[in-house]
Amino acid sequence: MSSEPGAPQPKGSRVWVAAVGERDIGPYRRAVEQSRQRLARWNPVDPDDLGRALSLQSRDRRTFLIHVLTPECDHDIVGKVNVSDVVRGRFESAAMGYDAYDPTARGRRVVALVNGVPGSEVINGVPGSGTANLARQLAVELRIPLFSRDVAGSADMLWALLADSPVGGVVESCFRPDDARYVVEGLQRCGLDPAAVPEVWCFSAQVEAAARSVGLGPTLAVDMSRGVGRADVVRIALQVGAWLAPVSETQR
Repeated sequence: MSSEPGAPQPKGSRVWVAAVGERDIGPYRRAVEQSRQRLARWNPVDPDDLGRALSLQSRDRRTFLIHVLTPECDHDIVGKVNVSDVVRGRFESAAMGYDAYDPTARGRRVVALVNGVPGSEVINGVPGSGTANLARQLAVELRIPLFSRDVAGSADMLWALLADSPVGGVVESCFRPDDARYVVEGLQRCGLDPAAVPEVWCFSAQVEAAARSVGLGPTLAVDMSRGVGRADVVRIALQVGAWLAPVSETQR
């Protein structure tokens, strides 16, 4: 059963929602397949279940898909909502379940290292250089989560949070060249190629320090003693995006 004639299709600034139809079977299958690695940690993965769900659509059971307005891949589906066991009248109620799908084709995620004072995608830097603040602003500019080792509480949790994010994230910590093996293992656990993950190395020319960047992937050095304004954050975000253009995950 396809969407009801005249059924509303709510539209927001970034997504639109519609009841499922036969046209959605192919795109839905691609969305599920590209999200398989993440979804499998929570539930069995079945790319063909939408076809079966179509025959079950009724007044008391509806399935809706959430579509992104500007898809970056071969499908535009970012979510599914099932509404079932609908009760009308005085005891109006229903049960709802949902799934979220990776919105980017080819498994592309935005991940960068900002290293130094805790706080970033992987923002690397010298303590006292304002790295945490830059990491926060960069995450906002890139519209992705910020993961801090201090907040996560442990290295395992830090990488687990990044691995579970379909859009990537800015990882904030104080990585050094001696930590390279640990960082490599962490990124690989997230299905990422360490040599392709950008690093924003924050330092201060006013502070003497022997610390250096991890140096696994392309590195952008930022002298925090000069001050970092809005225009600088935008420039850094654009550089990170340019480096990520050819990036692909090692696992998908």
